[in-house]
Amino acid sequence: MRALVLLLAGCTATTPVDDTDSDAAGGPQAAWERAFPELAPVEPSAGLPPFDGRGFRPFLIPPDSGFSVLERNLPAIELVRVDGILGGWWTDGPEVFAAIDQPSFDGLTAAAGCAGERVCVEDALGWTDAFLDTVADTVAAQTQAADLGARIRERGTHYDLAAEADDVRLLREALRRDLTHARDLLLPELFRAPASVVDQIINDHEDTSRKYLSVLSTVPILAVRGMYATGRDEAGRFEPLHATNGDVWTRAKSIDWTRWPYTAIVVPGAPPADLDTTLSPEAAARCDLAAARFKAGVAPFIVTSGGYVSPPGVQYAEGSQMARYLRDVHGVPEAAVLVEPYARDLDATVRNATRRLLEIGAPPGRPALLTTDTAQSARLPDDVAASTEAAWGYTPWRAAVRRSPTDVAFWLTGAALTIDPREVRDP
Repeated sequence: MRALVLLLAGCTATTPVDDTDSDAAGGPQAAWERAFPELAPVEPSAGLPPFDGRGFRPFLIPPDSGFSVLERNLPAIELVRVDGILGGWWTDGPEVFAAIDQPSFDGLTAAAGCAGERVCVEDALGWTDAFLDTVADTVAAQTQAADLGARIRERGTHYDLAAEADDVRLLREALRRDLTHARDLLLPELFRAPASVVDQIINDHEDTSRKYLSVLSTVPILAVRGMYATGRDEAGRFEPLHATNGDVWTRAKSIDWTRWPYTAIVVPGAPPADLDTTLSPEAAARCDLAAARFKAGVAPFIVTSGGYVSPPGVQYAEGSQMARYLRDVHGVPEAAVLVEPYARDLDATVRNATRRLLEIGAPPGRPALLTTDTAQSARLPDDVAASTEAAWGYTPWRAAVRRSPTDVAFWLTGAALTIDPREVRDP
């Protein structure tokens, strides 16, 4: 029956968003107060810690180099790599770069003779701690370093390092961390492929590596090519995400957030039982809850969150399919559905939704609302706080308050901006 509804509803167009509807958008005797009085926002009992953005700026568009998986996992490397090429300061710059480029090119040539054997390849590439220190120090000594550090600060990708007052120091530490992540977290992805495939990737890259012009184009791009070869490129499939959510970004730039009690309704995904099912009944039911709240004027946006999680080989991202369901079945306008197509669990849903909302300028002083079924909602806030603190070193909110058996209000935190490629499919 649900499939028939989807088929029939898919023939209808969604209506535009009317942000002037005073009843549904937070006017006197707003619809949400009548339909969901239990959702009235309250201040956290322990008080609300101040938001610290550490220089983050909304609506920033990252460089589009064609390596979106690299950009998402290693943003400092990709910023420096692209800026150095396009700006000409690396390619046409001082001979000092030869001292870090040439050893890396030589290592790549040596790795091409390893027949794809992991230990041989890693030894040949020569990315030792001392070498990575030299790379980071060399870049930090350039005149462009302060500008690059300021841009890293504005993007928030290394938020935990951004307490550094010095932009040059921030660049150095961010780049050094990314270099380590490239070697220790992303390069192992290459060796998920058979040795013959690894050998082919390395030899193909060795033949063309000098066109990429720098040490930053060796190990990082080898790793990403391995991820594409093994189908673990999920982190880049919806990029650029600001284009995927273009209507939402356009609307958010002029919205009056004070007209709604919450900035967004965040809906976690749920995996289908088999490869032939595009949307699980659990995910659809969660969307039904969110749609009712949206239509009553609880929030101006719905965030649909979920990546390519399971079963193995799944071809549909939960967040994308949930967005389609909201549009086709409930008529929710495209400009009201913010797709978050990466999260692999509830913890990442809160973190990633926070990133998406901060990117579109959602005011952190106003709460978002996570809406899901009672079984999953029972993990909030205590279980999620404990698991994220253990895994990431922070909780993905400044405060969280239960409002109903299916709804928890939470306040955005800048800490969620920090990129963490320990899960390369959703860093």
